[in-house]
Amino acid sequence: MIAATTWLDALRTHIATLVKGGGEEDVHQLRVATRRLTTWLKLGRLHILRSDLRWLRTAGGAVRDLDVVLAKGAAGPLETWLREERARRHAALLEVLAAPRTAALCTALSHVAPIDPERARQELPRLATRVLDEGDALQLAPNDVEAFHHLRRAVRGLRYALEWLEEKTGAFKEFQDVSGSAGDLSVALLLLDDYPEAADLVEYRHRLEEEFAARRLEAVGAWPALRPAVEAVIA
Repeated sequence: MIAATTWLDALRTHIATLVKGGGEEDVHQLRVATRRLTTWLKLGRLHILRSDLRWLRTAGGAVRDLDVVLAKGAAGPLETWLREERARRHAALLEVLAAPRTAALCTALSHVAPIDPERARQELPRLATRVLDEGDALQLAPNDVEAFHHLRRAVRGLRYALEWLEEKTGAFKEFQDVSGSAGDLSVALLLLDDYPEAADLVEYRHRLEEEFAARRLEAVGAWPALRPAVEAVIA
């Protein structure tokens, strides 16, 4: 049977650490834990608690997005704004972590019965089919940013599902490395839309847009190499 124990423990650990003053990696791992637990629920065909995990992940994501951009070496007034915005979002995250809903979520997850591996395996073809569909859509429209993000998320979900079942996922590495880098650049561009003095960063934005486009197309190019591994999940 597949129990949530490992990732539920991780979720609780990072919540506790953040409440005590944890840093960027704890925010990142908080989000990872919520995503992996969501996949676990999907493998069990359980719809309960998914919205609660999404709520918690969204709060962490608001902080993580800023950490991603700060790690890219933002400087000057932009860095100042990013750090001030991070402080605000971090305070909001702490309120979420201290909310009764978060404690109730962890307790409820601990009471969900372990998932039958055979039942979980029956979900893999559905997840893999979604990946293939998103891959086809992206190849038909390689410049469609939303199609790229849909494929990136679908691939991540399938990888997490396979890892719950202790399957090897090495074939996913190249695509996820490249698509993850592109995803970070996309986050940076979205944050620039919120920056009050965005008009002063035209050159910086242009550089990010060029890098994002290059990484996104690199991911499109890496997709055909991953496709056979995804098809094998259905076979």
